[in-house]
Amino acid sequence: MRRFAIYLVPLIMMLGVALSAEILSRRYLNDERLALHVVDIQQPEQLLVKLDYLRRFDGVKIVLLGDSLIYGRTMENHGDAQWRIHELSAVLQRKLRQAAPDKNILVINLGINGALPADMESLAELIVPIGVDIVVFDTHLRPFSGDFELPGQRFCRPWLANISVDNRGRLTLIGEERNWVQRSSDLAIATLTNYWDPYRKRQFLQEQITSGEAFAWGRRLRDQQSAKAKMATEAQDSPEILLLKLKGRLKTVSLNSDRFQRRAMQKLLDYLSRQKQKTIVFYAAEQPALLRRTISPETYAQKRTQLEEMILAVPGILYRGRVESLTTDDYLDYSHLNAAGYEKLADALVDDMRRLAPDIIK
Repeated sequence: MRRFAIYLVPLIMMLGVALSAEILSRRYLNDERLALHVVDIQQPEQLLVKLDYLRRFDGVKIVLLGDSLIYGRTMENHGDAQWRIHELSAVLQRKLRQAAPDKNILVINLGINGALPADMESLAELIVPIGVDIVVFDTHLRPFSGDFELPGQRFCRPWLANISVDNRGRLTLIGEERNWVQRSSDLAIATLTNYWDPYRKRQFLQEQITSGEAFAWGRRLRDQQSAKAKMATEAQDSPEILLLKLKGRLKTVSLNSDRFQRRAMQKLLDYLSRQKQKTIVFYAAEQPALLRRTISPETYAQKRTQLEEMILAVPGILYRGRVESLTTDDYLDYSHLNAAGYEKLADALVDDMRRLAPDIIK
């Protein structure tokens, strides 16, 4: 009996800690605040938190998909500490509430740094069944570079190709050609994500804890290390070098039907069209002066025309080209916008939403 108790007491203590963490997580980690907290989605559980809130929200649901332009954190790297109130979803939320004050509107940012058409195709298949009113995503030429054709480079977040979410929001990891150790790990991750709230929210919690005053020393140390690393790689990551890398990448852009990302884009558009999902696709226009330094005008016009013709051929998709009000001053670099640029982009998208969904935005 005593030997049994030796094993039982630690087990009870572990269960008590797990239960306490569950109660505290559900009580103090506000689902809405976490879902609307803009992050670069790295893991399935971060996405699940956002999808759960999206599923429960009672009102007009607008979802933004895309890459770093949608995510918006590039503004912080250029000195904008208030980037979260200047990124696209925040600006759209404010403008739409002004345009439709009688509507309960949610704009949720699911942008991912480096997202490719294949990533967005998988995301759309998770989002549309929830029942959303409008999907907005960006496109441009870079994702169609030959760099993203190799099997290991086709997804920015490879796990997006291997997840399924049922109508109750339960996650299943369905990776193929994985050994029993990997499958066991997938099962453990899915189980913890589905049934233990602290695990699902752990990365949000970690970010909130480390942003507190108690961890200021850690942030200062991190900033010092980052500064040293930046100095060490300053020449490598200079604007001129980055433009040269981009120029090389754009040389391999192809929209031929046998290319993986081109097929992924086509499948994404066709899926949204079949589902009769109200969708806006906008071209993430480049800063004109820098564009001329990376690709010839003739090649650019040819490739962009191919991309736009593919989009325009799909019924039910509203396409927006360049926002004409954008000027050189609205750009941070080749393709990222500053706060003023996001304001102009949001104005254009609100006008598009009026055309696409006049029952929502009048």
